Formats: sequence, C-alpha cells, structure tokens
Amino acid sequence: MKKRISPAIKEVISHSKKGALLLGHRYLDTQHLLLSILRKSDSFAVKVFTSLGVDIRDIIKAIDENISHNEMTTTPSEINELPLNQYAYKALKIMPLEAGVLKNEEVCLEHLVLAILRSTESTAAKILHDLNVDYDRYKGELVYIYNEIQKDSEDDDEGMRGGTFEEGNTQRRDPETPISNHFGRDITKSVKDRLYPTIERDAEIRLIAQMLCKKEKNNVLIIGEPGVGKRAIIEEFAYQIQHNSMYSIHYNRIIELDWGKLMTNAKYRGTLEKRIQEILNEIANFPKTIILLNHMHVASQFTGKGLLISDILKPSLEYGEFKFIGITTPDKYHLIAEDHTMDSYFRKIFIQPLSLKQTIRVLENIKPKYEEFHNVTYEKSAIEACVKLTHLQGSILPGKAVDLLDEIAIQVRMDEVSTPQELIELRQKIQNIQDKKIQAVKMQKYEAAADFRDEEVGLTHELELKELLWEETFNSIPLTIKKQDVEKAFQSIKKFRQP
Repeated sequence: MKKRISPAIKEVISHSKKGALLLGHRYLDTQHLLLSILRKSDSFAVKVFTSLGVDIRDIIKAIDENISHNEMTTTPSEINELPLNQYAYKALKIMPLEAGVLKNEEVCLEHLVLAILRSTESTAAKILHDLNVDYDRYKGELVYIYNEIQKDSEDDDEGMRGGTFEEGNTQRRDPETPISNHFGRDITKSVKDRLYPTIERDAEIRLIAQMLCKKEKNNVLIIGEPGVGKRAIIEEFAYQIQHNSMYSIHYNRIIELDWGKLMTNAKYRGTLEKRIQEILNEIANFPKTIILLNHMHVASQFTGKGLLISDILKPSLEYGEFKFIGITTPDKYHLIAEDHTMDSYFRKIFIQPLSLKQTIRVLENIKPKYEEFHNVTYEKSAIEACVKLTHLQGSILPGKAVDLLDEIAIQVRMDEVSTPQELIELRQKIQNIQDKKIQAVKMQKYEAAADFRDEEVGLTHELELKELLWEETFNSIPLTIKKQDVEKAFQSIKKFRQP
C-alpha cells in the first residue's frame, strides 16, 4: 500500500529545484533538499535537530560553504526538467520505506531527512556527520520524541476519562509493557486497521476461544501444514478481540514472543531465563493478555546451554497463570510430543486445508488488496484457475493459491509491458562512453577521459530520471487478468514451484 506524501514534501522538492537553478546547478542534490527542509523552521524534522542540540544556522552555513555558485540563466520550464543525482533520487525513493518502518501513514520531512542520512556518501549526509548527526542518532531522537508525544497524549486521554475506560469505548490504552514490546510483537495492534477479515475459519476461531476459557488445560496448540492459514486464524482472532466481539470479554491482547530477539546475545548463563521471566512478570499485570508461541517446537530444542526453553515455561503452564497459544507443523510436532509433560499442558487443534470452493471464496475476499497493489483486475475465471491449477499440482490450500494470485499479476505485467527502446539505447550509449573513457585512460589521454566522464555523469542522471518515470508508468497501466493469462503464466513458472 502506497504511503501518502505530505504537502510539505512536495513543497520542499519544488523549492529545492528552484534553489538549485538559482545557484546555476543542472541537477538536484541532497544539499538542495536539506537546505529547503531547514527553511521550514516550524517543521517536526527541524525540531528533531534542535532537540539534538544542533544549531540550524551551523548546518545552513556548512551547506553554503560547500555548495558552488554558478552564473547561469534559467527558465521556468527547466524547473520541471531538472534531473536528480543518484543520492537525491535514492533519498526520494526510500523515504516512504522510512515512514513504513516507523509505522507512519504519511511521508513527512523527518522521513526525508532519514533517507538522506542513510546514504552516507551523499554531500548532505557528510555535512550532518561533521556536525555529529548520523542516521542512528537522528532516528533515535525522532523515536524518543514520538514516544514522548504519544505518552503525553495518553496521559491527557486518561485525565479526560477520569482515570477509567469508558464502557464500550473501542480506543483502549496499550498496556505499559516495554520488555514484552522489545522481545515480542503485539498482534492485536498490527491487525487493528485490517480491511479484509479471514473467512471460512469461524469454527476454528470459536474452538480456540472455548479452549482458552477452560478452567484446566486451557492452553492451545495449533497444528497444520504450511499454507493452511494458521497465522491468518490467529490474526482474525486478534482482530475480533480488538473490535469488541464477545471474545473481548475474556481477552484484549495477543503478544507473540520473538525467539530470535530472546536468544540474541544471550551468551551468559541465566540471560535467557531472566528475559523470559521478566516478560512473564510484566504480562502477569495484564491477565487478559494471551502469549503466542509461533514455531513452538523451538521451545523444545536445546539453546546450547544445557536447558530447554520449555523447561522455563513449564511452571507458568502448570499453574495456569497465563494463556498460551502455540503454533507448529505436523512434521515438527514430534519435538513437542517427546516431552510428555509439555505436551499435556496443551489442547491440540488440527487445521485442515480448505476445499476448492472455500479457497475460491477466500481469494474473492482478499483479491481487492492485490488488485490495488498491482493495479490489475482479476476476472472470476482467473480466480478459479488459480485455485484449480494449484490444487492439481498438489499444493496446500489456500496458501499456495494466494501466492499464485500474487505471482500471476507480476508475470502478466512483465509480459504485457516491455522496456522502452529509448531506455535500452540510453543504457547502451552509457556503456559505449564508459568503454571510451577506459580506453582514453589507458592511452593517457586524460582530458578526453574527463570529457567522457562528464558526458557519462550527465547521461546517467538522465537515465535515472527516465527510469523513475518509466517505473511509475510501468505500474500505472491497468491490466485485466483472465483465465488464459493464468494458464499461460502458470506453465512458465510451474517447473520452479514445489508442491
């Protein structure tokens, strides 16, 4: 899903181009972008610099000393044609990714600053580095300010509610669980705004909820082949919890433990046990929290220090202090079953693959998000072909059918849309100039080599801009995917797919 670009970003790019042309430059650099950002003194991006103790005037002065001034007349039409150098192009391209990492819906100036700092070889990044501002330091301060603003907002909300949650209020304050947030992920928060609920799994979700509500042996172990939708079932359960269904009476949060983070740098004896115990102590204050153990068989494997993770969890399982949901596959279940004590704490639920009709209904339900992402339209016959071809190959439904739905869109787009001849010729021209430059250096004709180098730089900038425009055009052409398109594309990728 594409991020919204804030008006401030568009304004900064426009001002940067004008500034570059006024300086007599024939391309847009990260210096121009940074200078335009700093001019917006009331922006959040500038406030982060101030919070770091950096004087904005020092940055502007450093840019002014570094930037060159050329006497050159310009026309308004040149502003829109001004190419980007490789660092400015990269910064503008990855700034939506920076917004995504921070889980921001809108791309703002602070994300552009992060994108500039990520390219450490860019001029602007070097200037900021000299002033003791790098990517990690800026991002750390940005996240800290975000958290402080969120905390202040939550405190204000708490005061308005008189210290209690209003009955029926869907906006719940997140539990203060910093340790669990670091060593795990909040599933209920990640699915909060999901648009397409999981279908065909209501019975399984209801059974999971019933098992968790039992007085004894109230932990659940979900067993199913890869691709049957185990994760989707948990996400739908979390979604229903978050939206005040009948399940929200008993639960309000699902925390998934991250095995990788738990074991990273746990090189000293007792570190792993301490981390898990701290998580359990923290979650104990929130009795409506469910702990998710994805790939639960990992808990039954040695950590390399003579103990099992399952041994650390057994006391909590034995006394029923917490609600656990485990997920594993049939071929890994034996690792859990070998430990009869651990196995006895969980009620097993076996998830079966969906039928052809059920899978078709699932794909009909989720196809809008793939249509939006790939800018395509799937005909009903194409959906049915995806399911039937996947089933004939012996793959697990619905997982492989969903994968094929995604792959087919890319395959059809690549077949229907070809690279413009203009780009092919421009790439070949750059290659020829590079060969001439190398030959000139070998013959010690350095002036000619410098001319070839300058020509290469100019053409490279032109190529990058044209490729950016082509990339936008490539994805903007709407396509309709029919049954014959699916069958044709499936034959070409079938030999690379495993059942």
